[in-house]
Amino acid sequence: MDVTARNSDTLVYLGTVDDKVLDYPWPNIEIGRNFLIDTILDHVLFGAPMLINDGYLINHPLARDDLLKGKNSLILSLIRQGFIKVLTRVADLDKLHLMPLEMASQSNQTFEDRISRSDWERLQFTLQSLGESLSPHFNSYRWPPVDMGDGFRVLLENAIQGIDEKGFESLGMQTPHSEKVVSVINKIANRLAKDTTGARNLFEITAIEESKALSLGEDKKFVHEMMGLANEIYHFNFGIQLDNQLHRDGMAVVAETRLSRAFDDLLAVEERVIELEGSLPLIGRPEFVTSLDPATLTAIVDRNTEVGEAKFRYQDFMRRFASGEYTLEEATDFAAQYERALIHHFSSNAIPSGLKRVVNVGMTLSAALVGASFPTSAASSVAANVGLGTLSSQIGEPRLMRLAKRFYSRTMSRDFEQSRTHLKPHVSRAILSSLRFHPDVTGPIARKAKRFD
Repeated sequence: MDVTARNSDTLVYLGTVDDKVLDYPWPNIEIGRNFLIDTILDHVLFGAPMLINDGYLINHPLARDDLLKGKNSLILSLIRQGFIKVLTRVADLDKLHLMPLEMASQSNQTFEDRISRSDWERLQFTLQSLGESLSPHFNSYRWPPVDMGDGFRVLLENAIQGIDEKGFESLGMQTPHSEKVVSVINKIANRLAKDTTGARNLFEITAIEESKALSLGEDKKFVHEMMGLANEIYHFNFGIQLDNQLHRDGMAVVAETRLSRAFDDLLAVEERVIELEGSLPLIGRPEFVTSLDPATLTAIVDRNTEVGEAKFRYQDFMRRFASGEYTLEEATDFAAQYERALIHHFSSNAIPSGLKRVVNVGMTLSAALVGASFPTSAASSVAANVGLGTLSSQIGEPRLMRLAKRFYSRTMSRDFEQSRTHLKPHVSRAILSSLRFHPDVTGPIARKAKRFD
């Protein structure tokens, strides 16, 4: 039984762990090598179950390294628990290990490079074992039965319309070469109208070709910015199609990716503003969490455990707090209950022998409101985290939680997640986000793409 399914009706598609995002990082958004594990740990402690593309797991260097740890792999443990769900193009899950070979045979350079590495045989063995452990709708989902290249085309056309309606700034780009950006977009849109194969690869090739007329240095910046847009489209495409597919099962899918104003009209944001005067309870992620064994961490996402039930209650209560059902004082008390459950769990099961003291407890998480945003006029809307410094304490004393002083007014929906801060960008500034889609807007968009069923 999927013990995590009842914890949340939301699945988070992790576009931010796309290996292409490592190749082409978004300007002013820091996504380093450790971002993958940091993201997973944030979701384990505070967030919703995750959807990760099979290709991301194979091609992201940190994901690949973790998979090769076998029984000590956090990712494999969370997949077997059902908290990480593998999104795969493979119909026969027992043949997952053959997928990279098939992709390489189609001249996919990324997979050609992967199977040529010295660790390929070990990785293939791990993928075979992983495939045998996957079960549909428990810890795996098939790619939507849609021509994803055609879905990419639909969203690209949406971005083109956005340029006319919102201005070039809506693309979230800083490049002065707007005419070349428009040229690339039009070339790709014309090509995809005839052949939707390899849409993002086509985008990359076209951007590189267009950049050759630019000076040294400017050419790479141009390609990076173009691929930033391509990655955003790629992730929203998956999120929208999956959300449209799974909503019939009572599930919502959000895409964690960069959010520029090109696609802000696709997202559901309520118009009710709540003044959060004074403080908001935040729980920090201790630095030692990265050293814990997978069994200790997977217990947090298992509702059959004491700490797992505490997390579920915390999430449910905070969602209801965000909808106005509870006071700030009640929210603080409930956060403290979850904090105590975490401390008890860590001290009883997991603290490594050299880490009996909680040193440098990182208070870098800020309250994340799925569906929430600052009003677009708020100059502070570009803030991604509330950095609260560090503290030291004894394990037996509840010190993971502190209050974020003088928080901001927010427009929020009825959902609350503390795994990410979700803000609507001001003018052209882009940020990371995982907001719910507006089904009345994204449903028709999803249905425009060619279907295979």
